[in-house]
Amino acid sequence: MRMSREEGIDDVHELIQIRLEKLRKIEEMGIDPYPHRYERTHRISEIIDEFDDLSSKNIKVKTAGRVRAKREHGRVIFLDIQDMGGKIQLYLKQDNLGEHQWDFVDLIDIGDFIGVSGKVFLTRT
Repeated sequence: MRMSREEGIDDVHELIQIRLEKLRKIEEMGIDPYPHRYERTHRISEIIDEFDDLSSKNIKVKTAGRVRAKREHGRVIFLDIQDMGGKIQLYLKQDNLGEHQWDFVDLIDIGDFIGVSGKVFLTRT
C-alpha cells in the first residue's frame, strides 16, 4: 500500500519529535551530544589490524564511528560502528555498564556518531 504525501510528512514530523526528545534526555543526563572532539587511541582499521596484539595484552582502546546497526538481546546490546577504515561490533552488557551508561545506550540510534572505549576481544558467533 502506498503512503500519501500527508502521511509521509506526519511520519517525518513524528520522527523529528522522537529524536528531539532523545536529545533532551541525553542533555538531562549531563552528556554533550555534540562534543567538539573525541580523543581516540585507534582508528577502527588499526584495531582490526592490531587485533591479536591488543586482545592478548588486554589493552583498552578508544575509537569513534557511526552506528550502522543495533541489535538488542535482553541485557546485551550489539552495536556495529564504522569509520572510513572499517567496521567493528561493540558488545555492551548492562551489568558492565551501569545504569547511567545503559540508559544512554538505549537512546543511541542508527546513524549516530559515537565515541567508545573498552578492551578488544572476539565474540563467539
